[in-house]
Amino acid sequence: MTEPTGYDSWADLYDELYESAFGAMYSSMTAGHLRLVADRHSKVIDIGAGTGRLSIALARAGRAVTAIEPSAGMLRGLEKKAIDAGCRDRIQVVHACMHDCVSHPSVALDHDVAFCLFTTIHHVLTLESLELTMTAIARALKSGAIAFVGVHPRYVFEQFRGGMNQSVLIARLGGTVQWTQSAVAMQGNPHLLDTRCVLRLPDGREITDLLVTRPWTVEEITSAASRANLTADGTAGMIGTEEVLRFVKM
Repeated sequence: MTEPTGYDSWADLYDELYESAFGAMYSSMTAGHLRLVADRHSKVIDIGAGTGRLSIALARAGRAVTAIEPSAGMLRGLEKKAIDAGCRDRIQVVHACMHDCVSHPSVALDHDVAFCLFTTIHHVLTLESLELTMTAIARALKSGAIAFVGVHPRYVFEQFRGGMNQSVLIARLGGTVQWTQSAVAMQGNPHLLDTRCVLRLPDGREITDLLVTRPWTVEEITSAASRANLTADGTAGMIGTEEVLRFVKM
């Protein structure tokens, strides 16, 4: 995969922006996600791993982790952080999209738990891709294993329609980054949202990232999971801004 993808253009700022702008919520959300992993869950696949927020914490706790991420820039950040944390040997990095991750010849199909959290599922845009993604998750798990899928309620997307504006001080850049993000319905396809992320750096440079998201419902995801041999097993409740659905591989 050589084409640039979402988040590549600002991957080196991603952690600092989120930690500075949403510090308490961000760390609380991570702690909540980690509590979902029981002691018996020794092998974890983290789908949409980003810069390793969960993958590195899991690896530092001694678990074997498969980190799936389509953004090369985000993966570079993950690998550097894992090396710095001394746990790179426990993380298998796979540069792939969600729905084709298990076609990668090195991805094992015996994971104890799968994570697909923090907006990840909303970057799947069609029903076909949603079903392929849920099938990929199911195939990566052994029988009786658990998958956790995070779903943002509709009001979260409505907030993005109104726009987000943050001023984030990043000392190494010598000043404040102006971070704006907004979403509008895609012309001709009301199911999709065009999301525009703009970063104005202290030196005057501007970084723009154009993303597309889809506000899937709990019912749509549960239905796709059922067709992929994943049985709904309730919910872990709200963690951060998303409801975390629980599924069991039968």
